[in-house]
Amino acid sequence: MIKQPLRRCAAVLCLVFSLGSLMTSTAYALDINSATATELQQLKGVGPKRAEAIIRYRDSNGPFKTREELLDVPGIGSKVLSDNTDLIELPAIGQDQAR
Repeated sequence: MIKQPLRRCAAVLCLVFSLGSLMTSTAYALDINSATATELQQLKGVGPKRAEAIIRYRDSNGPFKTREELLDVPGIGSKVLSDNTDLIELPAIGQDQAR
């Protein structure tokens, strides 16, 4: 009699922990100046083509200085930028020169 509610409770707990681990797996900032195409695809709205476009732009124009510079990448619009603002990291450029 008690076994059925315990099984349901265990199943719910497993689901909660699984969802929690999925949510925390992308809860870090991504350095867009060094990220690979695979890493860039973790951003919302960025698939293989957009990831490659970001890398091509970065290779041609140097490291991104601002998040807004992503808007210059073909295929990246304000929606993609706003959806990912908190996930994009831009380490200080030229820190070695400042010392």
